[in-house]
Amino acid sequence: MRFIATLTLMLCLVFGRQGTPAFALTLGLPEIQFDSTQGGGQGQYTYGRSGVLYLNSFQDFRVSAAATSISFNGVTSIPITGGTVDYYLRLIDVTTDQTTVTAHFTGVSSRDFVVMGDIGNGFTTLLAGSFRYGFTMTGLIGTNSGFGEGMFRITEGALLPYYAQGNGLGGDTNMQFTISSSFSPATFSSLFSGTVKGDLAPVPEASSLILLGVGLSALGMWQFFKR
Repeated sequence: MRFIATLTLMLCLVFGRQGTPAFALTLGLPEIQFDSTQGGGQGQYTYGRSGVLYLNSFQDFRVSAAATSISFNGVTSIPITGGTVDYYLRLIDVTTDQTTVTAHFTGVSSRDFVVMGDIGNGFTTLLAGSFRYGFTMTGLIGTNSGFGEGMFRITEGALLPYYAQGNGLGGDTNMQFTISSSFSPATFSSLFSGTVKGDLAPVPEASSLILLGVGLSALGMWQFFKR
């Protein structure tokens, strides 16, 4: 039984990652961390600024931050040399309640965001694509703190095999914001800027989840039978 468990685990590790970068032989799916307090992106959307920038005259929301590292479920972390993240979105509508103001955005083009950097194979495009599935930013009224979440579709990049799953969704991003003035029902009728940090994670397809479950089960069997 120990032999079967070990063989199953090895097969999951070896064949479960075919077609993906060699550095990621791991059970975990990757997450890219970014933080504007550690630098800015390419500046192509924020005019050289780092952080977040909302232009009320165009109803555009823009993000520029340093991409710092890739982690694999907190087990393995790989630094990104010269890493950058840039987002470009456009406002759809704003809703409010007693405690929050929420803005809904959509992608502007087929290349709404770009992630660049060097993960050991030279400086290149790591991810690029569009927020065709939308992005939501929510702020706590009376504070300068907010958070955001959005789903995107990947169309190119060195990490494309991870993020462009069979359903075409790609992944999602989570962010925490601090803006220069407090959130209010009128926040998105004026210009504001601030800092941002967050991560980008792939949305795994069903087969990936099954394979991950089988691999973890095999690991548990191996630990049990080696006793």
